[in-house]
This record gives sequence, structure tokens and C-alpha cells, in this order.
Amino acid sequence: SLRTTQPISRDAVLATVETVLRQSGGALVADGDIYRIVPVDEAVRGQASPELAGEGGPIRPGYGILVVPLRFIAAEQMSSILEPMLPPEGVIRIDANRNLLVLAGTAPELTNLQDMIQQGIDSGPGRFSSIEEIIAEAKIRHKDLLKKSA
Repeated sequence: SLRTTQPISRDAVLATVETVLRQSGGALVADGDIYRIVPVDEAVRGQASPELAGEGGPIRPGYGILVVPLRFIAAEQMSSILEPMLPPEGVIRIDANRNLLVLAGTAPELTNLQDMIQQGIDSGPGRFSSIEEIIAEAKIRHKDLLKKSA
């Protein structure tokens, strides 16, 4: 059973359901206009349809795959930055040839990861002198996410 201390807004209902399902090893997968609940293992293998980051609009609710093209940082480096913030059973794959990250997770997880990537990209090349500085900045900005995934 799920209890809240106050009403949940309509906009937050699906994100809340995704979070609760994730804690139980489940995932919400969009299938057209219908959402199905499946074990997270099944969601990763062929159930989720990929989206390209930056195509406008929010990430669709449900478990999904987000393809993120990178320009100012190598995919391997960004992966090592995101790894400590990755929720349990979150997925990061690297396509070094095309400098892409492929992320899998719930909409709130993907949104948080995309925000972290965007902050790093927006800072542009040269703001940080090492990966350690970028990781420290990400941990400061996203300490609430680190608490949730621990």
C-alpha cells in the first residue's frame, strides 16, 4: 500500500508510481496509450523505445531509453561522472565511435541524468580542469539524488 502525507499533483502521479515500482523491481512501460507493469529486467530488454535527447519536450513517462549525443566531453568521461549517481539497476552504455551515451531508466531517473549532462555541457569546455572537479560539482548539485539511490 502507498500512503502520502499530502495529495499528489496530477503531474507527479506517474513519476511517483514509477518510483514505487522501481523499489519493488518493477517498471512502467508505455505501449501506445497503455502502460504495462513489467519486471525491470524485461523493460531493459526490448520493451522500452529509445528517445533522442534534446528533441524537445519532457521525457515520456515510463521506463525508457535515452540516447545522448555529446560534443564537449568524451562519452567515456561522462559515463564515469554519471556512474556514482546512477540508481540501482540503471543502465549506461557507451558508443565511443559516435560519442553517444545510451541511458535506461524511469522518466525521473533519465530526467535527472539528462539534467546533470546538460549542466556539464552548458558549462562548456575549459570550466573544469579534471574529471574529479566535475564529479565533485555533480555531487554538490545532486546530493538529493545520491541520497535517494543509496
